[in-house]
Amino acid sequence: MIFSRGKNHVNKTGVKGSYLLVLRLNARQRIAVGGLGRVFFPAGWYVYVGSARGPGGLGARLGRHLRTGKPLRWHIDYLREKADVCGIWASPGPENREHDWAGQLRGEAAASMPAVGFGASDCRCAAHLYHFRRTPTETGLFDRLAGEPDRISGPSPAGPFGPAKWGLTNL
Repeated sequence: MIFSRGKNHVNKTGVKGSYLLVLRLNARQRIAVGGLGRVFFPAGWYVYVGSARGPGGLGARLGRHLRTGKPLRWHIDYLREKADVCGIWASPGPENREHDWAGQLRGEAAASMPAVGFGASDCRCAAHLYHFRRTPTETGLFDRLAGEPDRISGPSPAGPFGPAKWGLTNL
């Protein structure tokens, strides 16, 4: 099961949807990010917006984001090697909320954009990654997003970040 809250249940492989990956970078860094080149990332919290429309759905996509040491393919893979995943929010279903959420994040007063085009090379969004100095949950960010994404259970505070710690199966 990926998550269960209220009326939303995702309990099978292949469920498609949109998601928000919350990451924490403990120290500022310059990171080489594929075609974007070297990008300066301030320390703090990041929210990355994506969608899972392929045959593996949310389970496969989120499982990939939780793994480290994988081939670096997408912009987020480069940041993920340096930053810890601290939360995942998702909205399963046929609606693609990815671009709406990216637009809403861009309009947040507390958000900044570390790199134009990050995660958005296949669309017209300014970026799909936004930086926050404070924990995004403290600002009520996720309550304001269209489609009311649900939080997926987080990892054990003592353990490493990985699919098993998140309760993700069928990855």
